[in-house]
Amino acid sequence: MQGYEGNVDILQTAARGGGFIDNLPDIDGIIRRSPLIFRYKNNLYPSLALDMARLYYFEENFSLVTEPVPGTARREITGIKMGQVFIPTDRFGQVIVPYIGQTQMGSGATYPYISAIDKYVGDMVMAFWGAPLDDPNHRAHAVQAALKMLAKVEELKSEFKERGFPEVNIGVGINSGFMNVGDMGSTYRRSYTVLGDAVNLGSRLEGITKVYGVKLLIGEQTYDHLEGYLCRLVDKVQVKGKEEPIRIYQPLCLEKEACEELLSLVDQYHKAHQKYVEQNWDEAESMFLQLKEKDPDTLLYDLYLERIPALRTQVLEPDWDGTFRHTSK
Repeated sequence: MQGYEGNVDILQTAARGGGFIDNLPDIDGIIRRSPLIFRYKNNLYPSLALDMARLYYFEENFSLVTEPVPGTARREITGIKMGQVFIPTDRFGQVIVPYIGQTQMGSGATYPYISAIDKYVGDMVMAFWGAPLDDPNHRAHAVQAALKMLAKVEELKSEFKERGFPEVNIGVGINSGFMNVGDMGSTYRRSYTVLGDAVNLGSRLEGITKVYGVKLLIGEQTYDHLEGYLCRLVDKVQVKGKEEPIRIYQPLCLEKEACEELLSLVDQYHKAHQKYVEQNWDEAESMFLQLKEKDPDTLLYDLYLERIPALRTQVLEPDWDGTFRHTSK
């Protein structure tokens, strides 16, 4: 039938699951809720995300969790349960998206950085600076945006805990370099985006934040031209798919906001890292142990303390520069 779209029968029959993909934006166009279930003709249907989660946990079904409404005979939905997994929702079976961010572009302190939000993929957000509007200070603006995002997530943690939501953590990777920017795609689907090795490296940096126990990593092309921020050298690495090693850094805060204690810790860490690169294992190990005692919440020290015993037994080249090769994304 002309103008009609539907599932291909053979695919629908073979699929292990399925679901709707609609979101319901508010009147201002911002999506603040994502429905996990939908009622149609007195039947409940799962969203594609919910059904994928069900398959991931090897569950046959999901069930609604409800509680009575005081003073009435009604019950309201409080969440969805799949085996031991509980997903809290509002009374309509929707997941609340509380992180809204800026909805209007302003200036000055209201919106001090400008970017293009490229895409949302699963739980990933991709943005770029310098196009379509030129931004000579794109590195600082990107780092500023990342630090503000991380601060906002920390603010939300207490609220999430009070509402029974699971804790949320994010990792951010930033890289700078030459890339292709513009409308990419085909006659069927096009989008304004960026492509290139510099883009891929930014994604790799985000992926290895978990390895180092940090939430923000930037590449050397971002760091080398970044002014006004206190950064810690994290490592020199070869990321998966790349042969050229690069230095990676963790921006901590604006230099003018850094306290004396933080400045001292970063200075001691850089001295310990230099001893590590020089293959002076005893001094490096002693210095990292002292740092761990002063600053036990920083997992980066543990990583180097774990590497040193293995490196002691290896015969390294005299010009070894500490490069570590990552074999996964």
